[in-house]
Amino acid sequence: MDSGGTRPYRPAMTVQPIESILIVDFGSQVTQLIARRVREAGVYCEIAPFNSAEDAFNRLQPKGVIFSGGPASVTDHGSPAAPQVLFDSGLPLLAICYGQQTLHQQLGGTVVTSDQKEFGRAFIDIVAPSSLFDGLWNVGDKHQVWMSHGDRVEALAPGFEVVARSEGAPFAIAESQLEAVISILKERGPILQARLDSRPANRRRRRPRPSTACRHRRCR
Repeated sequence: MDSGGTRPYRPAMTVQPIESILIVDFGSQVTQLIARRVREAGVYCEIAPFNSAEDAFNRLQPKGVIFSGGPASVTDHGSPAAPQVLFDSGLPLLAICYGQQTLHQQLGGTVVTSDQKEFGRAFIDIVAPSSLFDGLWNVGDKHQVWMSHGDRVEALAPGFEVVARSEGAPFAIAESQLEAVISILKERGPILQARLDSRPANRRRRRPRPSTACRHRRCR
């Protein structure tokens, strides 16, 4: 953030970091928290609003992208969308809450208004392994999370498989088997921080598979 408080987003830097993460902001109340968690893991990141994310992407040339949540509904006409260049880049992508929903909608899945909305405490069942929580959560586990969503993914985009579900979200976490993309429905909880904190410094880097997640609580 600009220290002067006059601009909501960081201005362009003259010298760019070698490795970085771009966070695409769809209006979530916890976007700054996501950025802080990434930075606490020793990774440089910048936040850009969705409508200027393409310019930020071209300038920053990040190693990965995170979609935040937001208050809009994908089912509304003219709802915020991610630039196509982010999908075409082939970079690792973590899509959270609203980010999960627009990702699947834009890539050929289906998002609907849920008849079983989830707000507050919820539980997810881990039904398949994922690079997101490898070594942390196991298949068959049940974990408490915080949800805040009125829409849900009804059909995954081609190439995605479900790895966790909740009572109101059959695709709470989904991961692409084709690219490094993960989508998550919930926006608050221990998964991302635990994943970042647990990475060995000398682990050989490998291209992550995409995932989509929506961490519900106050994501909307």
